[in-house]
Amino acid sequence: MRCVRGIISAPHSVYRKNKNTSISFAIVENSEGELVGFSGLEAIHWQARNAFVWYFLGKEHWEKGYATEALALMCRFAFENMNLIKLHTIVYEPNKASIRVLEKNGFKLVGRFRKHFYIPGHGYVDGLAYELLREEWQE
Repeated sequence: MRCVRGIISAPHSVYRKNKNTSISFAIVENSEGELVGFSGLEAIHWQARNAFVWYFLGKEHWEKGYATEALALMCRFAFENMNLIKLHTIVYEPNKASIRVLEKNGFKLVGRFRKHFYIPGHGYVDGLAYELLREEWQE
């Protein structure tokens, strides 16, 4: 991958054995070693083999491809190392950049929570539900 690395400290079997329901990663720019954001998997459901995926970048690091690459790495980790079959998330409708990140990584829009969130400056906005199945990711 270009210039982002996820910090992964333990294999799938350790997480599952300990019944961890979340994993967090640092998003680091490789050449400078600068922390640019965080990402993770929450609400890991080991029996159903799915998890909620999230990511956050400092504003000064937006539109540089870091989120797209970090999400691609998390998908690979979740599907190949954790043996999950589905990732899901919710994004605020005004967040067009995050919607592009999800769609570039193969996530599909599957639903809408109408006027579900309040964002200062935007008012009540819809939450868009996205998900990615392992078999779609492999295509």
